[in-house]
Amino acid sequence: MMRKGVLPKVTIMIPTYNQELFIVDAIQSALAQDYENLEIVISDDISSDNTEEIVQQFLNDNSRVKYYKNAQNLGRVGNYHKVLYEYATGDWVVNLDGDDYYTDPTFISRAMNRILNQKDIVCYFGLNYVPKKLKAYKTQLIDTDCYVFDGRFYLKHYFDIGGFYHLVTLYKREIALTDNKCYTFKGLQSDFHGIIRYCVYGNVIVAKEDKYVWRIHDKNASHSMDYKNKLEDELLCQNLIAEDIKDYYSANETKQWLQKGEKWAKNDYVSSMLNRCPKPSTLILGLIHLRLNKNYIIIYIKSLILTLFRVNLFR
Repeated sequence: MMRKGVLPKVTIMIPTYNQELFIVDAIQSALAQDYENLEIVISDDISSDNTEEIVQQFLNDNSRVKYYKNAQNLGRVGNYHKVLYEYATGDWVVNLDGDDYYTDPTFISRAMNRILNQKDIVCYFGLNYVPKKLKAYKTQLIDTDCYVFDGRFYLKHYFDIGGFYHLVTLYKREIALTDNKCYTFKGLQSDFHGIIRYCVYGNVIVAKEDKYVWRIHDKNASHSMDYKNKLEDELLCQNLIAEDIKDYYSANETKQWLQKGEKWAKNDYVSSMLNRCPKPSTLILGLIHLRLNKNYIIIYIKSLILTLFRVNLFR
């Protein structure tokens, strides 16, 4: 049960840039949330389309919605930083990009209910599925597909347990203000770099949250980056995090964390290449880094078939 009294304010941050085709869905899904103490902050990075005009319809009739237009274009991560540190006023925050939206109006209230009924929670990490390794922690189960961990334990075993999805991850804004590093890493992993370090400050909840739409299109940062650059970006991010958290772990624990992180990043790189860049050289890369698990084998076979079609071997 949710604790009685004044509920903590939650800010749904909506950074946007030239997303006139999508922004209505994002705002409407935020407004549909049934959590009582809610603030919706839209940070427009000087869109050149009709975003500002579209947003106006939501400002006249609802005091929960606030709209800000940056004085200059700050870029994706800069806009994230601006809305968190200067525009948001909530006790807890979550980032919903302007081209994504929620499909469950109870997401915020469910997450906050779980947060308020546990001790010293600093982050609520949403996953779109429950990894098998996470299911092994039955003693940490507090609700259906929902687990609570000591934050330092979770961070230490992050690459074993599984990651989180930015748009369904809530965290304490006070910690972000004190830490002052959230959304300062300019690479693709800006959310991972900014949020995961908060684990050292308390306990965390890890829960299945899959009622959302993450739109995939050619302007997604994660789908427009060169995969080799993405790999280098991930490894740099991990090293920066390791430097920040080194006082909380032994030198050996930090080394092991980086080794697991490097393996995870390289596996992700190979899978991404097989999925999106099927060709002979990619197949060779896949064989070099062969993993004997069902999902990987399926990805490899699909890449093999697509490659054969592309080189006209089926003609």
